[in-house]
Amino acid sequence: MSLHQTELICVSSLEAQSALRQLLTQNNITHSVSVRYPQDIGGFFPVADPTSLLNQEMRYQFYVSKQDYARAITLLQKEGFL
Repeated sequence: MSLHQTELICVSSLEAQSALRQLLTQNNITHSVSVRYPQDIGGFFPVADPTSLLNQEMRYQFYVSKQDYARAITLLQKEGFL
């Protein structure tokens, strides 16, 4: 996440994360995603391996630019994510 981005939405399934990425990309909304274990308490933890990403519930936090935020929120509401 950069200083010019703001939090958009957090989802916890790989399917929702994939659908959200596709929706934002199709609508030309530049975004980034951070992935974390929900049980993490913060600090420095190892990066999740591919098997964990597929088999464990993760926290996918989406970020968009501040200038795209309102458009992204409207899109998420229209598509039923909010």
